[in-house]
Amino acid sequence: MTADNFVSDVQDSAKGILSRLFLEVTENDCAGATPRVLESLETLRKDGVRFALAGAGLATLNFRLLRTFNFELIKMDRQVLTLDSAERVSRLATMAEVARDVGAMLVADGVESAAHHQALRTSRTDLGQSFFYSRALTVVRLEAFLESGGPSRLAG
Repeated sequence: MTADNFVSDVQDSAKGILSRLFLEVTENDCAGATPRVLESLETLRKDGVRFALAGAGLATLNFRLLRTFNFELIKMDRQVLTLDSAERVSRLATMAEVARDVGAMLVADGVESAAHHQALRTSRTDLGQSFFYSRALTVVRLEAFLESGGPSRLAG
């Protein structure tokens, strides 16, 4: 993110999909919130690029970082879902509230069971991802999956 060619590299390599692109960065990647880095993010945002903070939830969330970088998504580390039930729900609820406070969506990675899914619903986590919902699919299989109702069967 500090490289001279960061913006042009992203723009050149993702020409046709900039408006659908999410770049995931870790807290370590954000260590230098210099004016140059923030200007780069703003330039890419004007192209429709969005940013996700990856690996959140095991340590205390850094509010200054969340507000400075204005992430659209906060991706929770999958290890949060391995915590005991009460701690899992508490951590998810706290993270969902923080995400709402900073205007981001919370994505839970590592949803492997109905208990994980229920914890996401209870905590009002925005999105979940992993094998509980589906294995990786080809485009053709994804289209068929979505046409058949996809994960909406879980919504009840």
